[in-house]
Amino acid sequence: MAGRRGNGEGSIYKRKDGRWVASWTERTADGTKRRTAYAATQKAAKDKLKQAVRRMDDGLPSVD
Repeated sequence: MAGRRGNGEGSIYKRKDGRWVASWTERTADGTKRRTAYAATQKAAKDKLKQAVRRMDDGLPSVD
């Protein structure tokens, strides 16, 4: 059985067209926003997700 990610960790999945998607939830002053980043490879999507989560942990917006 595959493990589940915890809240705030985001998710990575592959679309039908072959592109990889990294998605996460970001808290903003207006509430929460669902953010997504697209990549050609799973590794690139994972790197984008890690960078976004790291920025949120540092108190910065996940995207510029």
